Amino acid sequence: MGKKATFYLLNNLLIAATVGFLLLAAACWYAPRVDPCIRPGWVVVGLAMPVVMAFNLGLLVYWLIRRRWIAFVPLLALLLNMSYVASVFQLPNPWHPAERDYDFTVVTLNVHGFRQELGFRSSVEQTARFMREHKADVVCLQEFREGRSMPLDSIVAAFAFLPHHRLEGGLALFSRYPIGECTYFDYGDGVNGAMVADLDIDGRPVRLLNVHLQTTGMAPLMRIYRKEPGMGVPWRQARGTLLANACKRAEQARQLRRIIDATDGPTVVAGDLNDMPSSYTYRTLRDGLRDGFRQRGSGFGSTFRGMKGLLRLDYIFFGKGLICQVYEIPDVRLSDHRPVIAELEFN
Repeated sequence: MGKKATFYLLNNLLIAATVGFLLLAAACWYAPRVDPCIRPGWVVVGLAMPVVMAFNLGLLVYWLIRRRWIAFVPLLALLLNMSYVASVFQLPNPWHPAERDYDFTVVTLNVHGFRQELGFRSSVEQTARFMREHKADVVCLQEFREGRSMPLDSIVAAFAFLPHHRLEGGLALFSRYPIGECTYFDYGDGVNGAMVADLDIDGRPVRLLNVHLQTTGMAPLMRIYRKEPGMGVPWRQARGTLLANACKRAEQARQLRRIIDATDGPTVVAGDLNDMPSSYTYRTLRDGLRDGFRQRGSGFGSTFRGMKGLLRLDYIFFGKGLICQVYEIPDVRLSDHRPVIAELEFN
């Protein structure tokens, strides 16, 4: 086959691939709208969103360099999923308000049981020091526990600058402001739960949901694989676990949605959703709320250190009556997750 024929063949294959990735992008756009409890296969399509978007971006650059009209196809694919793109990447935002030009600061962090290399006590103390230095007013922690070297009263003492607290079911809420009614509930089908608290922010009521949704269940399987790599990853088991837990998160999101819809005043949802912005879970919870990262985020929105730091799993949403002045995801090693900070103001 001559060079001309080879080039012609490769060119046609790239054109076919470009159209194919547009169709995949359309499927990815549709996936978050499908209940994983009814049609679980769409979960895998949603998980493929980052890869599909990366290929479409590469194809767009390639066709633009070649100045070919087909560049509009990957461009269309990107525009179709611009909501997802905005949920994981924002242009650098140099703007920062004046000191304390906001009403209260919310921080959420999955502390991973304070299981850091320096030990339990050091992990607790570092986490408390970080919250104090960032002037946190409300702190939501997931995977919270006490340790032999530091019982609950000692942990509470480390967070003494936040005098009000509630601890239950692996969740912790520390607040500078009084906490009124506070209810913890598990979802009835999983290991995690949610805490619903009414805060009094200088006389203004705010309903806060500190949430931790069902994990993917992949970590134990990957630990087995790393210990015994010759066995290979049990893909059928992994797929079943992944889809079953996606269904659990969908049901948990619907439970939380009912609480949010029944709340009249300002609402804040903070925590670890264990799901990406391309998921049914994210779409269900964010409906009617604003994503702080989309409003004031900067750069890449990754919050989980595993999986090469590519996943955004932790969020702060807020409803009417609130606006976000600053949204940050500091790159500090307090856990296997990064903390998420939102400086909020009453509108």
